[in-house]
Amino acid sequence: MDVIELAAIEPGQRELVGGKAAGLAALIRLGELVPEGFCVTTESHGRGEVPEADVLAAYERLGGGPVAVRSSATAEDLPDASFAGQQDTFLAVEGPE
Repeated sequence: MDVIELAAIEPGQRELVGGKAAGLAALIRLGELVPEGFCVTTESHGRGEVPEADVLAAYERLGGGPVAVRSSATAEDLPDASFAGQQDTFLAVEGPE
């Protein structure tokens, strides 16, 4: 699995999607309003590749408008430590480039 929608992330998949995505998925399950989104899995990252076709397809399912693109680490949001803000975030990204 290379790309997974936030709403499709199940409990126990933290190792696959990282803490931020797992946390957002938990909020979705609780009925909180969370913008639609997706993440590139650690499996894909471990192979050292960006699954461009899968990312583009997921982006198009969001409607293709401006999105936030956030780089994250799987251990970013731990119960006893936080590394928030140490990765890159790009706002208002549009198009496949």
